[in-house]
Amino acid sequence: MDIRHSLKNRVAILHLSGQFGYSDEKRLADITESLVKETPSVIAIDATKVDYVNSIGVAALFGILKIVDEAGAEFVIFGANANTTVILEKVFENDFVPILSEEEFNKKYLS
Repeated sequence: MDIRHSLKNRVAILHLSGQFGYSDEKRLADITESLVKETPSVIAIDATKVDYVNSIGVAALFGILKIVDEAGAEFVIFGANANTTVILEKVFENDFVPILSEEEFNKKYLS
């Protein structure tokens, strides 16, 4: 998996592409840990280039949620395709993680 990040208006965005592998959970956690030190109000996952979320990906996203919660920031996922959105909505339904379209995310957090 390719993991890039950017920071815009106190919104840290993790841009993911490819498929989750075993080493990605730790890399993603490490990057998130370094980003929360910049005190963003929101940490967002850009899932526009993620075709599928497997169990490794779900575990990685839960790890990020924990880091973000402990930092007192908001966690958001945006841009997922229809199949990935269904999985994410089921996984995070009790954790109140917003799963937004790219347009909704841009309008709410970047404009």
